[in-house]
Formats: sequence, structure tokens, C-alpha cells
Amino acid sequence: MGGEHSGHHGHAGRPGSVGGSAPGFASLGSFIRLTNSVDDGNPYEGNLVLDIINDRGFNGKPSLVSSKELDKEIILGAVELHRGIQDASHREQFKKGELFVGKGPEGSGVYSSTDPREAEGFGFGGTVRMALKPSAKVIDFRDLEEKAYQLYKQGGVYDKLTDDLGATAVALGYDAIKAREGRVYVILNRTMLFVEE
Repeated sequence: MGGEHSGHHGHAGRPGSVGGSAPGFASLGSFIRLTNSVDDGNPYEGNLVLDIINDRGFNGKPSLVSSKELDKEIILGAVELHRGIQDASHREQFKKGELFVGKGPEGSGVYSSTDPREAEGFGFGGTVRMALKPSAKVIDFRDLEEKAYQLYKQGGVYDKLTDDLGATAVALGYDAIKAREGRVYVILNRTMLFVEE
């Protein structure tokens, strides 16, 4: 579902310079270190976004709540979401373990849907019911494409960052990406979630 400025992935890149700090980082050096740590030949494409998630401290645990507490948070404005999983161990891993992200058309992240039936298609092993906190910083996918294009035009180290829109979003400080007419949310900051126990 590419937009007007999508389709630059796989480009050869262009030289460029970036002044000051890269978005979301204490220093440009920190950003360059992270982008250069990614092996372009690695078949797992989520490495860069995980590096940035860890750098920003977005890899913490979610808030675990009861079903009734989750219902209350949704009434108060949290966005109800469902995440597809492949087996029961993934459910506990997501709640209490190390964070893993998937790769999809809207970039790397934790894919979830407002529709539990759609979420089942992401994993085929059941779903985790959760909600995105009202305070989460969310960007629409179309707006993200435009921001990524503006960064890409600067060239240099930004080429690698904008190859993965999940990495772009988390580097800019967003907790989630909203896509597909608002049905799909790509979660980048697990601490911004209420998750049903």
C-alpha cells in the first residue's frame, strides 16, 4: 500500500550530511553506530527497529490488567487492539519476555488490529487482547511516508533509516503507526499498552 513517496527501498543511496542530532537520539554518533551495526545481508529485517526501540527505552513491559480493568481503560479512551500469536508461549513472551517485532508492509513492529478476526490472520494461534494508552504518540502511515521521504532526501545515514518505516517512526519518537483506515496499529513502544492477563 505504497503512497506517493514510497518505493525508494533498495536504492543505492546518495551522499549527504546531517547536522546536529538525528531524530530521537542523543547524538548523531549514536544514530550512525546503530545504523552501521545492521548487516544489510541479514535475512531478519527487524534488527534496526529493535536497536532503536532499545536505544529509546521502548522495550519495557506492558501494563498487565484484568479483563474488567481493560474494559474500563477502553471506556476511558484506550484503543482496543488484538495481536495474533502462533502459540501460547508467544502470549507470555509478549507480556513478560523479550520484545520481538515482525516485518510488514507498514514497517517493522508489533502488528495488531482493531478487528480480532483480522488479528487472527497475523498469527493463526489465537489473539492477545490489549489496548493502546490514550497518551500514546501515534502517526498515520500516510503522514509517516511523507516524513520519511523528507528525511530520505537528506541522504547519508538517513537512507538506511527510511528503508524501514517502523525504524523511521520510532526514531522520530512515535509509539505506534496507524494504518489501513485505522484498523491496523503497528506498535513500537510496548510500555504504551494495557494487556489482558
